[in-house]
Amino acid sequence: MINILVECPELIASVKVGILKPLEPFIEKYKCNVIYKRTIDIKTKDICNCDIFITVRGCEFMTLQIVKIASKLNKTIIYYLDDDLLNVPIGPWCPEEYYNQVVKKNLITVMSYCNILWGVNNLICEKYLKYTRDKIWISNRTPMSIERSIEDNGEKLHILYAGSESHSKVLQENLSKVIRALAIKYSEMVDFTFIGANSGINNLNNVKNIPTIKNYDKYKEYVRNNNFSIGIAVIKDEPFFHCKYYNKFLEYTSINCVGIYTNCKPYTYVVKNNENGILCDNTYDEWYKSIEMLIINKKLRDKCLKNAKEYVNEYHNNISTEIHLEQQLKPYLKKSENKKTLKFLPSLKLIYIYSRIDMIYKEFGIFRGSIQIIKKILRKIKKIGEKDV
Repeated sequence: MINILVECPELIASVKVGILKPLEPFIEKYKCNVIYKRTIDIKTKDICNCDIFITVRGCEFMTLQIVKIASKLNKTIIYYLDDDLLNVPIGPWCPEEYYNQVVKKNLITVMSYCNILWGVNNLICEKYLKYTRDKIWISNRTPMSIERSIEDNGEKLHILYAGSESHSKVLQENLSKVIRALAIKYSEMVDFTFIGANSGINNLNNVKNIPTIKNYDKYKEYVRNNNFSIGIAVIKDEPFFHCKYYNKFLEYTSINCVGIYTNCKPYTYVVKNNENGILCDNTYDEWYKSIEMLIINKKLRDKCLKNAKEYVNEYHNNISTEIHLEQQLKPYLKKSENKKTLKFLPSLKLIYIYSRIDMIYKEFGIFRGSIQIIKKILRKIKKIGEKDV
């Protein structure tokens, strides 16, 4: 049995979609035992027992101590990265700790102990592989299946924007005026639904803003049952966003939506304009023209959707994505040959608590830092109370 230990402070989407889901086929095939643990819950015996250690976006001081131990025990260490975390722009895109210089230094140091860098965008490879020990890069493609299409009942054309609340500002800056104009002009033909991010339009009957649907299965059920035909994906045309993955292309195609995407990476990796989607510069005129074109041109919608589905079925089916990852990962799916243990193993939980307090004091000072710590404790108590309810 090959023991794979996956570490991250919380069970975020990067863990579930980026690591655990792609590793599922190897559990039976290569007799892998894949275990996820929160950083704070990892014990030194977990490190001793694993053959492969995977840290997801690792930048905690405790993660650094873990990879040091794993390195001494000659474990295969993999760093999974799906964002340009050393270059996060000011804004709501990532948790605030990624602006902290101590955290950035930890990230680079953690990488220096890692044999392999795992990601989904080659720009991540170009920027970060140099920090790793063995300079080995592996990438995977996200598997995606196409939902059964629903017959067009001749009612309104349904247009979808799905994104987190943190994207509201970008959405409103680039699209609110466009959507308002089109919603008024084609009020009898179309309606717009915004999930998560708010469009800022609250006084039109054919524009709906709904909160984030946190349960993924319920989200999929909602978008599947509402028969959307067009999907919108707007991002900033900046280096940080270029390092992301084209998830929206896969998601929209899977629910039989033709996508309109900002004309920049990562979408230009996969979208061919007017062939399997629409690429659009972030200007009022371009977005207006692109959305209107798909509203009135059913033939173009059908062509783009057909080609997008063919691409997803060929390159993102379960078999091809599994083979693609297996070819890269197979040499490292083996038992650790080193059986030695360390005589002195530090208390990782104490290290974690100390590191969090130390980081807060360094950033805010003693007085403000103490207030921040009290606030974090109160938030944690509130969460526990909510769970009990």
